[in-house]
Amino acid sequence: MFYIVGLNHTVPTVASIVAMVEPVTASLFGIAFLNESLEGIQLVGMGLILITVTALSVYSNLVPRPTDQTPLR
Repeated sequence: MFYIVGLNHTVPTVASIVAMVEPVTASLFGIAFLNESLEGIQLVGMGLILITVTALSVYSNLVPRPTDQTPLR
C-alpha cells in the first residue's frame, strides 16, 4: 500500500530506479533471513544491477529538470 502511495508522489525516473533495486533487496533478505545462497553468476547480476542503478542515479542528477513537474496520477 505504501509503495503505491509513494509512486504517486515520485518522479518516474526515481520510481524506475527503485523498481530495479527490488530484486537485489529481495535476494539480500533471502540470504540474511532465509539462509539462501547465491551462485557466482547471480552475484555478478546483482553487481550489474547496482552499477546500472548508480549510473542512472548520477546521470539523472546531472540532467537539468523542468521547473514545473507535476506528479503523475
